[in-house]
Formats: sequence, C-alpha cells, structure tokens
Amino acid sequence: MKAIQFPCALAALSVVAAFSSVPAQAVSTSYYLDQSNISSLPGGTSYLKVDITSTVAGTASFSVTPVYAFTQLSNFGIQAFGFNFSGANLSAITTGDFSLPSGWTAGLPPPSAMDGFGKYDFTVQTTGSGRLNPLTFTVTGLGGATSADTLGYFAKLSSGGGTHEFFAVHLADFQSGSDTSAYFAGSAPVPEPETYAMLLAGLGLVGFAARRKRD
Repeated sequence: MKAIQFPCALAALSVVAAFSSVPAQAVSTSYYLDQSNISSLPGGTSYLKVDITSTVAGTASFSVTPVYAFTQLSNFGIQAFGFNFSGANLSAITTGDFSLPSGWTAGLPPPSAMDGFGKYDFTVQTTGSGRLNPLTFTVTGLGGATSADTLGYFAKLSSGGGTHEFFAVHLADFQSGSDTSAYFAGSAPVPEPETYAMLLAGLGLVGFAARRKRD
C-alpha cells in the first residue's frame, strides 16, 4: 500500500500557504490525480487536477480538469467524480446542497465504488452525453468554523477494496492503446508558490550548513 504520511502533511501545508494567494476570507487547495486503473497509462503521471476553493465556511467550489495530453475523441470528458468527507455534517448533506451542471446528479452515502480506487462518500455523475471538461460545481452545508476547516474535510482516503485515495474520476472517450476510458485517482497536493519558496529556502540552508561544515 502506498505511504500516505507525506501527501497528508503536504496537503495541510498547501492549505495554510494558500491563505496568502487568494482574497481575504478565502482558501484554496489543489490535488493531482496521478494514478490510473489501466496499464497503458501507468501511475506516477499527473493526469487530472482538482482545485477546491472556499470563500465562506461551509461552502466549497470544485474544478476538475484533465492536465495530461490525452488523445481526445469526439465526446471526451469527465463522466463521474468521487470525493470523501470527514466533517460532522456528513449525514446532513443532501442533494439540494449540490449546485451541479445540467444533466448531472449527486450520489450520497453510503459510499460508492470508483473502479480500482475504493469507495467514496459522495459522487457526482452524468451520462455519456453530459461529459464535461472541465467539471465545476459547488457544495454547501459542509460545516466548519473557517474556510480552512471546510477544505480540510476533503483530505480523507477512500474505503473498501483497491487503492485508497482522496479523489477519483471516470474519464471517457480518449485513445490510449486499446483503452478509451479509465478511472484516475490521487491524493497528491499541488504545492503553492509559497510552499516551493519555503522548500527552496530550506534546501539552501541545508547546502549552506554543509559548505560551512566542509570549510
């Protein structure tokens, strides 16, 4: 099983760093989906990106976008998206709390399976004709004293069999060998620019200390 300590720690750091990159009272965080359930697209590549923003505590807006150079066919797009939720309001959230694109529906607990990546507390899905690129939607009634609390509730691994991740997507109508659809999942936070700066500063200090020790 893949170690999860580093993604979870980096997820928290990414949310904190995001405070300085969005308007006051708003928080955002992003994740890469870098796992696939088909052999023609092996794990370790960033295939999709999930951006989540909260401008008011208890509300979150999602944007799910393919970032890999897929060979797209005529009806390429996202057909389903699954996410987990650790907040106390889990059982109180209803379909009325979802603002979805036309033709999309919300699936509530009990968790639903996303092929190869476990079960997810909530799913949003459509039929083939309603696929989107990107997929954007908003959920209210999530709870949390602050926007940061609200976003932190999504850093929860899936349950059941398969590889456990924070998010999963069913993407369809692309060509990869003989495959034309697949499930993608991931929990890898996208570091904010401030996070990169902190990492580089830390590496610089390590290098400086090593040079002084040699001297």
